[in-house]
Amino acid sequence: MPELKKCWRQKVVAEMTAAHLQQFAHEMGTSLSAPDALVFLNEHGRAYEMWQQMMRAGEEYIKSKLRESHRVGPRAGSYAQIPRQESGVRSQ
Repeated sequence: MPELKKCWRQKVVAEMTAAHLQQFAHEMGTSLSAPDALVFLNEHGRAYEMWQQMMRAGEEYIKSKLRESHRVGPRAGSYAQIPRQESGVRSQ
């Protein structure tokens, strides 16, 4: 993977827009209008389910990277600057 420009971040925000849904539909050989994409996203709790999936994926990614960076074993206080969330994935 090519080296990406490194920026200091305090948070990471991911979003899925109607344009993304339209692109995915196009890749699957169909079409979806912007209004239909938004209806699809918001019906049956899909938007919230997607948010939960994205949070779980992010949490697992971060945990795997923390494990990789601390293979020898975490030192006392090495996670002090990382706030711990007790409940895992939280709702918006």
